[in-house]
Amino acid sequence: MENNSAQKESQQAPFVYSRKIIGIAVLLWAVSMLLPGLVLYGKNGYSPGITILLMGWIGILGSYVAWYANIFWLIAIIRLLGGKVSGATNAFVAALLSLDTFRFEDVSMGGPHQYVYGIAIGGILWMTAIFLTMFATSLREIEITNNNLSQIIQRTKSYKEKISALFILAQNNGKQFHLVASTILLTGFLGLTATLAVYDRVVGNQDERDKLNHELGVFKRSEICSQSPKPVNQILIDGPLELINPDGYRILKPEELLAMGVPVVRDSIGPNSYKGTYSSARDYYLVDKQNPESLQIRKPEGNAVARLEIKKLPSIKGAGDSSARMVPVYHITLISKRGDVGFDQIWMKQYMHNYCPNLYKYSEKHYSLEKLIRQTIIFPKPAVQ
Repeated sequence: MENNSAQKESQQAPFVYSRKIIGIAVLLWAVSMLLPGLVLYGKNGYSPGITILLMGWIGILGSYVAWYANIFWLIAIIRLLGGKVSGATNAFVAALLSLDTFRFEDVSMGGPHQYVYGIAIGGILWMTAIFLTMFATSLREIEITNNNLSQIIQRTKSYKEKISALFILAQNNGKQFHLVASTILLTGFLGLTATLAVYDRVVGNQDERDKLNHELGVFKRSEICSQSPKPVNQILIDGPLELINPDGYRILKPEELLAMGVPVVRDSIGPNSYKGTYSSARDYYLVDKQNPESLQIRKPEGNAVARLEIKKLPSIKGAGDSSARMVPVYHITLISKRGDVGFDQIWMKQYMHNYCPNLYKYSEKHYSLEKLIRQTIIFPKPAVQ
């Protein structure tokens, strides 16, 4: 009889706070599907939340389980709204699974793998929805065991008194663990997210901040880059610029320097070589500076006015691992024939294939080497007719 009476009371237990919080959680979850979920390296920029929802289930093949939080989250909501039970266990499992999002290194949404740069606003809203649901289920446990909760809350005046009453009721009914744990996890998650977001924008260089803001990123998943390379001196380029790649590694091509306005690029690597094959120096130039297809190659003529040298430093074991700190990889200098230093910059291996400052040309605004060269070189002013 007592069990039947308790079950009847639990079925009739009114909703005080839990259903309202669930409504907010569902709204946040729906909005997260319309926003970028993950920020990616490369030109694609980000992965939308709805795409992750549709394709994320295959993440189990890469040992990623965050997507499965959606299943436990939905079960928790159904059980809570049913009124009989709180669904707390399902909600806690969903919250723990969602934390696997921080572990994402690469994703494949039906195409080639792409490395994850950071967590976008959609991903944070999605996780917030799950953590709110976990908190709501802990409140529902108190509602089920206290049919007069609404009257108790109404008798309190301030929010501090209401919160205190909730914790006292939870303690009296042996439900304090779920309430305390869900409160700590929710506030801890929001606090950590806010801290990382502020830190990345305060410490990160302009390229990093632009990347986060442009893709609606909240924070970067790996170490933020603070280096902002700047020219030491401006170098006048009124003749051949010598491009030296001692190891034959093609970070920068003559055609890219010509596109920046350099009149002649002297390269020691042959036109059909890519890596490790050396030939005598060649001068690259454009017959028509407005037409990249007018590229011509000839034997060197005249002395170079400056030298752009790219040195690949000895590799360090562990560089590129997700747990490794930044290590030097490339040393790039631009020096005039008189010995004036235009810039002297070390590029660091940061994470996977990424460098600090950014080295590869994903887009014009996130390509620090090209920006640095453009800031350093100047050309003779046109003669006045």
